[in-house]
Amino acid sequence: MTAAIPAVRFDPRNPPTLEQIQKELAKAPGDVDLLRRRATAWLDRGDLRSATADLREAMRKAGRNADAALLTVAARASLLSGHFKEAERLCQRGLSLAPGSDELYALLGGALQRQKVLDRALAAYDAAVNLNPFRQSYRVALAQALEAKGDRDRAERVYRQALLSDGNWGDVALNLANLLHSTERYEEAEQLYRRSIRILGVKSHLLSNLGALLRKMGRYREATDVYRRGVCLGPGDGGIHYNFANLLRAEDRLDDAVVTYRRAVACRPDNAEIHWNLSLALLAAGRLKEGFDEYEWRWKYDNFPSKRRDFRQPLWTGEPFEGRTLLLHTEQGVGDVLQFLRFLPMIVERKGRTGRIVLECHETLMSLLQGFPGIDQMIVRFAEPPPADLQLPLLSAPRALGIDTMEQLPVSVPYLPIPEGPDVPVPEAGPERLNVGFVFGGNPQFPNDRSRSTRLESWMPLFGIDGVRFFSLQKGDREPEVANAPDSVVRLNERLTSFRDTAVALGKLDLVITTCTSVAHLAGALGRPFWVVLSRNADWRWLVGCEDSPWYPSARLFRQTVLDDWDGVFERVGAALREEVAARRVGHRGGA
Repeated sequence: MTAAIPAVRFDPRNPPTLEQIQKELAKAPGDVDLLRRRATAWLDRGDLRSATADLREAMRKAGRNADAALLTVAARASLLSGHFKEAERLCQRGLSLAPGSDELYALLGGALQRQKVLDRALAAYDAAVNLNPFRQSYRVALAQALEAKGDRDRAERVYRQALLSDGNWGDVALNLANLLHSTERYEEAEQLYRRSIRILGVKSHLLSNLGALLRKMGRYREATDVYRRGVCLGPGDGGIHYNFANLLRAEDRLDDAVVTYRRAVACRPDNAEIHWNLSLALLAAGRLKEGFDEYEWRWKYDNFPSKRRDFRQPLWTGEPFEGRTLLLHTEQGVGDVLQFLRFLPMIVERKGRTGRIVLECHETLMSLLQGFPGIDQMIVRFAEPPPADLQLPLLSAPRALGIDTMEQLPVSVPYLPIPEGPDVPVPEAGPERLNVGFVFGGNPQFPNDRSRSTRLESWMPLFGIDGVRFFSLQKGDREPEVANAPDSVVRLNERLTSFRDTAVALGKLDLVITTCTSVAHLAGALGRPFWVVLSRNADWRWLVGCEDSPWYPSARLFRQTVLDDWDGVFERVGAALREEVAARRVGHRGGA
């Protein structure tokens, strides 16, 4: 009987090199411990394929006798391979043998986090930190999981604990900076971004983050310098091109932004976020064909507010559908629906005499849209739809209809009639007065609400203008703030229970002034006069640099010329209101 080859013992203070392990394996081929060690060396070198081959052989030889050390390396490889459930199983098996293994708990946390089982992932990371509080990478993993769970306060504390333990850990400074950036603590974030650059060196992805922050702070010139430096360092870094393009779009340099977005797309052709923002730049520039083509990427963008619907029917592409039923389903917010309903008459033309249109829409719009010409049936959004042959998301309508230029937009406005009753108490203004409705803010949960919404305080100078009576149309989370308006403001919002009510009110008011909200789109669809106060970085549908809108002939736009400067906007609005009152009085006296 051949004697067993004794296991090789290495000095734990001096881990063996890959070359040393190779030599020992030549003497003892198939040794499980040596295969594990070589797999670890392969993983450290980034050679996942070779590591997996060694681990497969080691696990086969060990069978049920695999020890915790082997299971740890196997779990690590499975995690890197994207086999998260297998990694979880290996970690659990290893922990049954070594319940005090901090590394296995950390790997288990990673496997669970990637499966989005966040509560269990946090428990595993907490166990790893408690078992080995000196391994700061565990704290970082814990903080990242806390961010994913939405517990930003604790995530910040954990990041700061890691920084206290190792102030020269650039990645921790970077992660904390990103967290502070996302919570709009810009000054603190800037310090940490610059600290990470000092520690890690000047690299394109670090400059990309700093530039994005400077853009948010309105420091465009500094951001431009940072981006140009970053592009030189990393011409193949799609992230730096993408963030630079966002800056160019914020500066209304749309042609340059489009070119730069396309460079980012060339680096990251499958990145839906880049394609999505490219579409917004193209649409803001009025390049509708290219814009709506790119807009289809919205369904692959994780942060897009509406998720792709799983309809079995084929997508309608603009062909006549006589004898068939089209399910037209809405998406995003109420304002988007109101804006894109203008395309419905063009769709109706293509159904012929025997085609049918089923409109699935927000419940809040049902009463307003009752009787809309050409709609055969309406259902509430997400309700079980009736049988249909074709389907189309509403905001894909321009693409299906072949709307390629601004000149091809339907010009029939109003395309929504002002409904009859119920009566909304808006008294006659009289010949020398204006009745003006207003909305000062949108949904606070909207991603860019901080930029688009105003504070009621900014409107206070308008409320004192002689000859103007103001009516609040504010609804939603900000409605309680109307209590802070002067007593002269009519709280019409208390009487509005639906968009139908709001439409009736708009029919009686002389003018509406609003931020970028659904009320703006409702007024435009009804053909009622309205003014929109817009941030420096307004939504794509208001284009750039113009005071009117090809989408809505009854609109007048008042734009910020400096980021976050609403005072200048309301000074111009106030002057325009005084001119309206003066013109009304002159017209009345001239006709008397």
